[in-house]
Amino acid sequence: MLTKTRRISVIAILVVFVVSFVTAPSASAFGTPQSSSLLPSSPSSNAITTVKENVSAGYAVFAPTGKTLTKMETTFNTPKSIPCSKTGTGFVSAETALINVTSLSKNSVKLQGGLFGFILSCSLGSLSSEGIYFLGTSNKNQSGLVTGINPGDTVSVTISLTSSKDSLSVQDLTTGSAHTYSGKYGAVATVAEWLVGGPIPLPKFSEETFSATKVSTSGGSLEPFGSLSKIDKLVDYNSKTGDTLATPSSITSTSTSFSVTWKHSS
Repeated sequence: MLTKTRRISVIAILVVFVVSFVTAPSASAFGTPQSSSLLPSSPSSNAITTVKENVSAGYAVFAPTGKTLTKMETTFNTPKSIPCSKTGTGFVSAETALINVTSLSKNSVKLQGGLFGFILSCSLGSLSSEGIYFLGTSNKNQSGLVTGINPGDTVSVTISLTSSKDSLSVQDLTTGSAHTYSGKYGAVATVAEWLVGGPIPLPKFSEETFSATKVSTSGGSLEPFGSLSKIDKLVDYNSKTGDTLATPSSITSTSTSFSVTWKHSS
């Protein structure tokens, strides 16, 4: 039986890969990964399992047994604003990924797949933002900043992983800018995620919406992400106080969209 595991934030992992480029807080802000891999918190089929996380809020879907996830499409708005005082620090990230993650040790993970994330951070009264991407495997990959994307923009992200080509595209539907990355890495994904999160206290953010979200498994066509049989609904909360920090809206088997709403800072 699969046991409940703590979510590994893909942004936290990615910061390790591009730390020389990123001005946002380090990966330790999300905590150290504690699970051996990203696994569904329940082995039940055709069910949505609610999982409390002190990392992020959103949804994760898992490949059926014996299959992999080969393509993902989604559209979402990047974080628009957070409170930023001259004495405060903090950040919020919105991210999507088609990945497979394995923990090698307490502080080391093996990552493969593709992901894009956008971080809006505050440092002592100054707001800054970064778009970040990763494509490939831990041993062979490309990663870095995605420029020309602003807070509040709407972006469309497509990730495709095949035996002949891995690709990731980010199109800013607000400004019209487009970025495409590709290579032959042989990445394999078992999880697709759409997350919003940050450290505690979680800064207040405007509602984040993911739409036009579809996933395909090996040998299949793109289907609504809500149609997969193993889904985790992730609710961000403070494990010390029990406060719910952020939560996603409910979905059905035909859902291609959901929103994440801020509830509490700590």
